[in-house]
Amino acid sequence: VKSAFLMTAVGSLSSTTLRMANAASHCKTNPVISWTDERFEIVSMEATFSPGGKCHVHISLSRHDGSVIGGHLIDGIVFTTCEIVLGSIDQVIFDRVMDDETGYTELVIRDTTSARHELELNNNCS
Repeated sequence: VKSAFLMTAVGSLSSTTLRMANAASHCKTNPVISWTDERFEIVSMEATFSPGGKCHVHISLSRHDGSVIGGHLIDGIVFTTCEIVLGSIDQVIFDRVMDDETGYTELVIRDTTSARHELELNNNCS
């Protein structure tokens, strides 16, 4: 699979570590915060998965009082269950390319149908 994405997820975590958004323009790094021994409901989770094991996952979690935390998922421990539904797109490849401006590898979506069509034409001409 060269272009997987997370369609939906439900479940709960007993601890998590999130990288938070860079809220201040003068900050050079995004803070990483861990919560341990606290139970969370997964209320939203989105992700893209690229070849080579590269993944980019964001999650929103509700706490016991209904307040919500969220960010870039670094890790977590499943409490009861985590049901994940994945999808993929046959005609594209999700790739990651370093972006000098952000300092992160950013998603690039490559169309494989034009390359495949070109290969088929070349093979038919031989």
